[in-house]
Amino acid sequence: MKKATLLFFFFYLSCLPVFSQQAAYSRVKILLNERNVFQLARLGIDVTHGELAIGRFFISDFSAEELAHIRAAGFQTEVLIEDVQAHYIAQNESINSRNPPNECPGAQERYPYETPSQFALGSMAGYFTYQEMLDILDSMAARYPQLVSVKAPIENGQSVEGRPIYWLRITDNPNTVEPQEKEVLYTGLHHAREPGGLSALIFFMWYLLENYDTDAEIQFLLNNTALYFIPCVNPDGYIYNELTNPAGGGLWRKNRKLNYDNTYGVDLNRNYGYQWGFDNIGSSYTPPSSVYRGTGPFSEPETKAVRDFCYQRKFITALNYHTYGNLLVYPWGYSDTPTAEAVTFDAFAEAMTLQNNFRAGTGTETVGYVVNGNSDDWMYGEFVLKPRTYSMTPEVGTEGFWPPVSSIIENCKATMLMSLTAAALPHRYGRLKPTNSSALTAVEGEITFKLKRYGLADGPFTVSLSPISDNIIAAGSPSVLQPAPYETLENAIAYTLDGSNLKEGDEVLFLLTLDNGQYAKQDTIRCFFMISPPVFEDQSNTLGNWEPATGQWGLTGESYFSFPTSITDSPSQDYDNNASSFLELGTPLTLTDFDRAFLFFRARWDIEPAYDYAQVLISVNGGDYIPLCGKYTTTGGQFQSVGLPVYDGLNQEWVAEEIDLTPYVQPGDQLSVAFSLISDGFNTRDGFYFDDVSIFLTDSLLTSVQSLPATQFRMAQNFPNPAQNYTLVSIEKANDAVFNSGKLVVLNALGQQVWHQPINGMAPKQTLRIDLSGWESGVYFYQIEADGRKTAARRFCVAR
Repeated sequence: MKKATLLFFFFYLSCLPVFSQQAAYSRVKILLNERNVFQLARLGIDVTHGELAIGRFFISDFSAEELAHIRAAGFQTEVLIEDVQAHYIAQNESINSRNPPNECPGAQERYPYETPSQFALGSMAGYFTYQEMLDILDSMAARYPQLVSVKAPIENGQSVEGRPIYWLRITDNPNTVEPQEKEVLYTGLHHAREPGGLSALIFFMWYLLENYDTDAEIQFLLNNTALYFIPCVNPDGYIYNELTNPAGGGLWRKNRKLNYDNTYGVDLNRNYGYQWGFDNIGSSYTPPSSVYRGTGPFSEPETKAVRDFCYQRKFITALNYHTYGNLLVYPWGYSDTPTAEAVTFDAFAEAMTLQNNFRAGTGTETVGYVVNGNSDDWMYGEFVLKPRTYSMTPEVGTEGFWPPVSSIIENCKATMLMSLTAAALPHRYGRLKPTNSSALTAVEGEITFKLKRYGLADGPFTVSLSPISDNIIAAGSPSVLQPAPYETLENAIAYTLDGSNLKEGDEVLFLLTLDNGQYAKQDTIRCFFMISPPVFEDQSNTLGNWEPATGQWGLTGESYFSFPTSITDSPSQDYDNNASSFLELGTPLTLTDFDRAFLFFRARWDIEPAYDYAQVLISVNGGDYIPLCGKYTTTGGQFQSVGLPVYDGLNQEWVAEEIDLTPYVQPGDQLSVAFSLISDGFNTRDGFYFDDVSIFLTDSLLTSVQSLPATQFRMAQNFPNPAQNYTLVSIEKANDAVFNSGKLVVLNALGQQVWHQPINGMAPKQTLRIDLSGWESGVYFYQIEADGRKTAARRFCVAR
């Protein structure tokens, strides 16, 4: 008895170093000044997870040993949180998000996904313990046996400490491998201290299972795609964090390999075989380093298990979930060079980040740093024993490795489009974007749109327009488009409104549908019917209406929505450091009687996220300027205009911004509009552009004018367009169309008639020549007027 007790005592003592409390960690800002993250990486410090402000600082969680090493190398540091593990626990006692919630009225829903009814937070600071993860996987298989396989260990794949590495499959026949199905892989927890990746995968899996019966897209994907999941690549490290920090906040990163120098752990995401050990910057050869790559490629049983699993499958796309930084990283990681298929990776990343605006690119484009021996490089780079896999790494969240409970579901929703898109890309897949103005000024017109193809499969797409509101009489025929890979095509579909059932300011709702021949995606288009011309309209062809108070605001022809120019904060160059650029109306507008007031403009921007920002603002009766909420604004963070609406990040496509001014103004007010851009002392980008600004005041007592039916006339787009000396307009008249007098009329941007010519009421076809001699450059509109009625106007440009 004494002998057994003594043996147990010695066994207990031997286990103490393994399961004792982890070393202290702090949240630290490393000041880069004239240095860069490459110099930091040479110390064996992980710089791929955290907040990087290039040329300024890098923020992450570091052990006391790492911090001493960093300081010894001459880096200046600032400790932000002394005991970050205690912080991770305490933050949930008085839940505070880093940024205040977005309280903009009417701001569009960024992530349109309902939380699955069976998704619940875990007991470890809101994250799942290892056993909770296993129980959830079992529950999925029990509830949805027709869609998800029972979890199974990867064959011959166990962790260093002998634990199984589980996988499962979600598809319509989960217990059968169907060779015709496309295959996609999702992994989590390569690094043990990144539980947010596991949460995102569990959220996504429940969402698929619960919505299969009602969501056509999910039904198609699971009927034609096998989605494979390895939720926890590093079970030993994850359980170690759970044992040392059961309330959450454990910061062990690597696996639990006992190294030759009696230190523990290999960084599994530096242990894959492609370009393993390429240099000592992207990984380290010293075991104490947090990015220690191991003794050789695939030296660790966990990475061998993933490798062998990939050999058995034909994965087309893969997402390897990590935290944190709000990034989407793709190959190459080991070098500064892009892959030969960079166009494909760029397009895939664009499709995945349309909602969350994660910064996407290679390692040097996102974290400013190279990484060798990582999973993405191997999954894509190895193509002899398996097909190439388009593999990417989401780095989720911005609040450290253990974000507060209040952020977990929002972070999960931020990954949903990425996960769904990874499953859709092997198929015929595109994204549709309406491009028309929200202001409809005629009862007949067109809804314009862009379609971009992202998927790998060829085939046609059908775009259709349907009425939702009862003030729409008809919509035109569907448009069938077949773009080449990653090509964007533009088109339009006509509509006719019910003039007898329209008042100025009425909402007009359309349903825009994209059918890829496999399933349909729909989007509601909200417009407003306007009879009165805008009280203010600026085509951004001159600065005549604007007064640059500060900065370098000016015209540019490099990018515009309507030819020939737009207005930007820094023409022909990036904006300056420490910029405070402000552009306002030269003369305030006096608002007459109205029911509602709207501001419309087109915009695009490239602004350093989280630090620099642009705003659109109004001043009423000479008061302070107020920043406005739009469809595309986000909430300013701690380095911006905190809690207020801002534009930041990258939005390369021109968007139609729409802002309801009614809550801010009333008849008789003096209104001024302004645009601003603010930057800090580091990292400049292209800036903010705007075009086609208009302000409409609506009067609900006004009703629509009668229009010429589209069935009686077909007025073609003029040619040439843009035009210089002349342009031609062709007109076709239906045989039964009768009118006494008619003319072709040209209006300038202010709605003033500048030219007209009678048309032949008897000719079925005719072409009119417009002499443009002496006309100023700019935007013009033309339409037919006959018997007190008008056709919808078309637009053309004169360029000198």
